[in-house]
Amino acid sequence: MMFVKLQRKMIYNGNAPPGSRTESLANVYPHCTPKGIHIDELSILSSQPNTVRLSTLLLRHADKLDSAPRHVMVYFQGNAGNPLQCIPIFTALLNAVPSLAILAPAPRSYWTSSTAPPTQVGLTADYTAALAFAAERFPTSHLTIYGHSLGASIALCLLSSLKGSPISSLAVRGLVLENAFTSVPDMLRVVFPQRWLPFRYLGRFVRDRWDARAAAAAHIFPRDLARRTMVIVSGQDEVVPPAMGREIFEVLQASGDVEEGVDCWATERRFVMIEGARHGNVYGYLDWVKTMKQYFETLEKPPRLEEKFGWRAP
Repeated sequence: MMFVKLQRKMIYNGNAPPGSRTESLANVYPHCTPKGIHIDELSILSSQPNTVRLSTLLLRHADKLDSAPRHVMVYFQGNAGNPLQCIPIFTALLNAVPSLAILAPAPRSYWTSSTAPPTQVGLTADYTAALAFAAERFPTSHLTIYGHSLGASIALCLLSSLKGSPISSLAVRGLVLENAFTSVPDMLRVVFPQRWLPFRYLGRFVRDRWDARAAAAAHIFPRDLARRTMVIVSGQDEVVPPAMGREIFEVLQASGDVEEGVDCWATERRFVMIEGARHGNVYGYLDWVKTMKQYFETLEKPPRLEEKFGWRAP
């Protein structure tokens, strides 16, 4: 069936909107970049295979270039567009948190990155390479992953697979999931709700499942990171049902419990709904900016005793 053959073209849409594969920073900002924001264009080599090159933006506040950033946020994008189109998001965040650096890689088949076919294995390798780059370039900074939509589900799946890899999940201090979906088969049923259509029943044929629910529930998912994860949903999301974000949050809560009845990290767990926001515009809401600023402030707190020394509350 055509759907089964072309499924990856539907999941990974690097050509949308038109021009996303060819536009440059000079095209988007022909005269100057946003005031007070310094932008570097980088190239990162992926690990599978190492011939895949990832076009990447590194953004910092212009007043903070002489010192190491306190936080580094690696941005996992959604299934369409490119990092250039996210610069307004990054600008709003950098103005709120000047001590932040943002690394935004475009995975294979997106923007001007290599045209290798996108797959779950490939994109996992791409973002793992980006995390390794960030950890090596900024060894003293807190590392945070911010995933939007597909990128949020990728983040969960990647983190649940990092055990034993060169980049330990313990190096990731923060995790923000915006409008995450539970899995690609679940989204099939959302996109095609009519029971008389065959598409909603093709979930078993999906090759790249991005099963975020299962990843969050996996026993190898880092408990300390689960306790520090923030889930953000748009109140008027027209693409991903907010209930999916709530479900992921609840799974993370369960996997992050130190022991039954003990909730040592309750103040650091967050589920945030941005009322009125749609799938791609939460950054335009003041509540999102305030929430992100508070989250990074929380990450600056020293590790608790049970995290640093393995101590548990009696």
